[in-house]
Amino acid sequence: MDDDAAMTVLLAESLAEKGDFDANDVAERWVKWMQRDGRGIGLTTQRALRLIESGTEPFEAGRLAHNARAASNGAVMRCIPVALRYHDNVDKMVRVSTQQAAITHADQRCTWGAAAVNLAARELLHGNQHFVEEVLHRLQGGAPARWSRPSGACPGAGRRPADQCGWGRRLRGPLRGNRLLVRDAPPLPRGSTHLFGRGRWRHRH
Repeated sequence: MDDDAAMTVLLAESLAEKGDFDANDVAERWVKWMQRDGRGIGLTTQRALRLIESGTEPFEAGRLAHNARAASNGAVMRCIPVALRYHDNVDKMVRVSTQQAAITHADQRCTWGAAAVNLAARELLHGNQHFVEEVLHRLQGGAPARWSRPSGACPGAGRRPADQCGWGRRLRGPLRGNRLLVRDAPPLPRGSTHLFGRGRWRHRH
């Protein structure tokens, strides 16, 4: 499988086996995958994982690998397991979304992009297909202000709706393309056993 799929699965397995987010465990799994296969790995991810391989602490590696002129999407493409694990704890879901991103992509556009996609994923999992305003609301006070503008605050856009402006427009691509979550997925049933149960990752076939 390619880098996005492989790193998504490894993140999910770490969350399930550890029961919580462990940056060192996640980074170690990603480094071993790079050494074993590394198919399709991006330059930013590779720089960070090579630093970790040589002994650099994961978050420091992400900072050192950062290129201010670029904000690639690797951290967003692998982030959905965090939404599945922490959908019932929004604050922690946002925090872990940004942390898993920062291991390889420390740029705020990457860390908060992962948080925004997982906020949208959470709303879809709970049956809210009109999620953009809710995501923008939750980003306010955390993400940089220019990334969490309300629907009427798009510069030069008059009163364009939120889903046609800024984050609203950007959110749809990663969600539409992610095989683990589709727009038409049914909401989570009450009292159901979710994909993560008692520390075990349950594969769907």
